[in-house]
Amino acid sequence: MTIATRCAGPDDTSRIHEIFLQAFGKEDESDLWSHLLANDSLLAPGDVRLALDNERPVAVTLLQRRSIRCRHRWVPGAIVNLVACDPAVQGRGFGSAAVRDTVARLANEGMAVGILYGERDYYPRFGFAPVLPFFRTEVTAAALQPFGSASFRPAVSDDLSTLSALYASAYDQYPCTVSRDANPQLWSVRIPAANAVRTLPDRDGYAVIHQAASDLWVREAAATDVEAGRRLLAAIRQEAAERGLEQIMVGLPPDHLLTRLLRLVPSRQVRASASFGMVIITDWAQVLPSGYTISDEGLLFDGHLAVRASRRVLTQLVMGYRCADDLPLMSDVQITAATSDWSRLTADFPAAFPKWSLDPFWEGASGS
Repeated sequence: MTIATRCAGPDDTSRIHEIFLQAFGKEDESDLWSHLLANDSLLAPGDVRLALDNERPVAVTLLQRRSIRCRHRWVPGAIVNLVACDPAVQGRGFGSAAVRDTVARLANEGMAVGILYGERDYYPRFGFAPVLPFFRTEVTAAALQPFGSASFRPAVSDDLSTLSALYASAYDQYPCTVSRDANPQLWSVRIPAANAVRTLPDRDGYAVIHQAASDLWVREAAATDVEAGRRLLAAIRQEAAERGLEQIMVGLPPDHLLTRLLRLVPSRQVRASASFGMVIITDWAQVLPSGYTISDEGLLFDGHLAVRASRRVLTQLVMGYRCADDLPLMSDVQITAATSDWSRLTADFPAAFPKWSLDPFWEGASGS
């Protein structure tokens, strides 16, 4: 059976709300959809994709066009978001049709990379590969006392140019970083009771805060230098105290300035392999360094097969989850490169830490 797909129109808005409520059983996804409709100036009508059952929308996906960082350059890409299917027709291929239609639009519109968080047993069938590892540092508010005293203030529109520059300086080095400029929509929060963007008074550091149950989460942060980083941690401790919270979860990469500072005090670090955070590459020419190409067999350098591997492994390599030195350890990979080509490959694909920092408006309610 061929399932019809099309882009959404204005008359589909209420039905899309229904699909989200039916699929997820809660308001957050529907609220996020409303927020994006009202605020995302880059949301093109053709980027909301529908699968139809007798012309009635029953599955939906959404593309948010953004630049995405690969190892070697920024490329046009998109966040694949709000994938949902009416439970009444689940298991009949409508959700799959919507996702395949979305992947086709990525390719047809020149978007080289799609990125999402989703079910690890579902999306690989469409070509997505897990690339985003999980890392957090757990620390108590009391443990941050050596960093002194400081306080945040709420970020306002006049701060956003400075904050976007700080974001770039802290996150541009990580593959899978999604671009974020000073557009106020990209820095907004949907549920202020649980979420906040805070800045130090002199704008030399900021943090994106989320209160989940009894913990304070630092989802994102950046500082100009070590001294600003120390004051940032002191302000995070003050924020936790004002909310009556003792446990702080800092979800920053292992080489981030704040993570390194936290290793100076009693803390616990947790790391997990990539699972739910995935990427699909639809245009390899845009993401590969000069001299490399892809064939059905694997990765070629100067026209010669250098690594025989699956697209899944090569996606992980290009997006930083695997490095060249990992490849000889893998039973399903064969190294065919000459010694000189292997030296080039190890230089072009060194160890990295992919990181996607979600825009503040993604976060839902406290405890979610």
